[in-house]
Amino acid sequence: MREKSPEDLQVVTHVQYSGDIKMSLTAEILLDYPMPSFVGIPLKLNITGLTFDGVAILAYIKKRAHFCFLSPDDADALVGRESLQAESQGQTSTLAQRLKIGGLLENIKVESEIGGQGSGKQVLKNVGKVESFVLEQVRRIFEDEFVYPSFWTFLV
Repeated sequence: MREKSPEDLQVVTHVQYSGDIKMSLTAEILLDYPMPSFVGIPLKLNITGLTFDGVAILAYIKKRAHFCFLSPDDADALVGRESLQAESQGQTSTLAQRLKIGGLLENIKVESEIGGQGSGKQVLKNVGKVESFVLEQVRRIFEDEFVYPSFWTFLV
């Protein structure tokens, strides 16, 4: 345990974002039967919206800034559900209600296209299982990388 310094600082903040972020990802699905890379199927994913609501912590300790988000349960224990509800008044649903539903990344809209990109080729659009898989992976990566006990450290 190191000595506390008067320069050490910790900031706890309620972060909300609702916007029209746009990100596009293109890839190719390779089928390995009857031989490796037998056929490739183009895949395009468009992420078009994001709603986020959570509690972030920024700690400045010994010339390093550490940043992470808290899980909904940890945020509730630290800040209190009533405090977060007071901040969310006037909205259609309170943060406390949303925290019960599922977490920090509340809503992400993904549109998918699988198939030929050229003219005259068949394209499957908005394939539900692909979109569900991508959403689950995005949430898992976010929680693995940004939610305590994981954190990002920046040298200041």
